[in-house]
Amino acid sequence: MARRDERGPGNDKMSDAAPESKVSYLPGARPVQSDEPASLTTTLAVLLHADVVDSTRIVQVDERVAHRGMRDAFERLARTVAEHDGQTREIRGDALVAQLHRASDAIIAAIAFQSEHATHAKVSDASVFAHVRIGIALGEVVIADDTVTGAGIVLATARYAYLASRLAV
Repeated sequence: MARRDERGPGNDKMSDAAPESKVSYLPGARPVQSDEPASLTTTLAVLLHADVVDSTRIVQVDERVAHRGMRDAFERLARTVAEHDGQTREIRGDALVAQLHRASDAIIAAIAFQSEHATHAKVSDASVFAHVRIGIALGEVVIADDTVTGAGIVLATARYAYLASRLAV
């Protein structure tokens, strides 16, 4: 069965061949290939989002020490998340995003980390110590290439930042 060729508007050429890939067109625009990953998954997830309080200031005090402190804190938090059946999805600069199966697991992991992290505060230079605040939310997310994106993570991050600013955390 013949059908219209999908090379663009105004093309009346008929073709029996299937198009090679999904291409979208706008009048006067050139074809754009979809960059959507093949392994795109949408799910409802318990999100744990952590960031370092006042990270810009501590980096300005001593960049190397601040970087080591943040890396150490996030490595310990990632281990704690894994111990509570969760998965760290991303560590970027002064922030960490993890996904857990249950809110109770996220809460227990956060408390366990903060308790252990407090012992590090006692022996660290206070001017560059990575104070970590943690927010937990439930939201719909998109998982692609082992990272988490989507409205759920954006809303969780915004809500958590708003609450932290209101509570002067």
